[in-house]
Amino acid sequence: MTLKELMLEVSSLGFDSPSESEHTLLLAANRALRELFVTAGTLGSFCFYARRSVPDTFIREITFRGGEKTVLPLSGRAFSMTVSGKGRYTVTDRVGKSSEGFDTHGALVRGFLHGDATLTLEGECSFIVSGLATYNEVYSDRIEDIPCADGTRTYNLREMIRDFHSPLALPTDFDGKEIRGASIADGHLTLPAEYSGSVRLCYRRLPRKISSEDTSDIDIPEEYSHLFPLLVASYVWLDREPELAAHYRERYSAEAERLKGESRLSLGSVYNDTNGWA
Repeated sequence: MTLKELMLEVSSLGFDSPSESEHTLLLAANRALRELFVTAGTLGSFCFYARRSVPDTFIREITFRGGEKTVLPLSGRAFSMTVSGKGRYTVTDRVGKSSEGFDTHGALVRGFLHGDATLTLEGECSFIVSGLATYNEVYSDRIEDIPCADGTRTYNLREMIRDFHSPLALPTDFDGKEIRGASIADGHLTLPAEYSGSVRLCYRRLPRKISSEDTSDIDIPEEYSHLFPLLVASYVWLDREPELAAHYRERYSAEAERLKGESRLSLGSVYNDTNGWA
């Protein structure tokens, strides 16, 4: 069902001039679509292959003494570390210099290197650098994909998966077994340092937003497509004619409850393998 077809369907329910109220209908359609995805329990599945990135060098902890300056050599493609306290670090390589001050109880710092480099630590106060690691192999060009100081890798699911809303469960491996040590928080998936292999995630989908320029079919679960105009109509008349809105809402809800009891959750699937990073 396209937006044009939806407007005609809603018009046939009594909406006098859909062309003059396209903005109202568009808002109603997007509100209805979000609700419909909750009602239908529409799910997605996303798979990718994660390769473990083992640090080539690792320093567990450095205690910096205030008033001094410490210069350490770095090599590889990327580095990560955690800084705690107040001070400044500077990374210098053949491309240039990157310097940043910090005042924190613990902040993760990551960056790419261009050839042999140096890390300079300085400040008036003492601070601690922990988990300073360098990596020759990193399968991404994004800073957020550099492994954390403890070797874990964190993936931004909202960037990786266009229609990601929330996880249905923790990720599993190729055999369907839950990946031990994996966690998801605030749309980010963290994998343990030792894991390497397939990652499969089932998630609740977000609908694709409808725009006035759309000519393609609206992203509606197929079994609910005939009910969608009723739900849209209930939102169209919600403020102007509450009784009419309630009438269409009741018609929609009765049929939706019947479908919900009969149908299984729909599950789409996507697989990515981009040399270990999706």
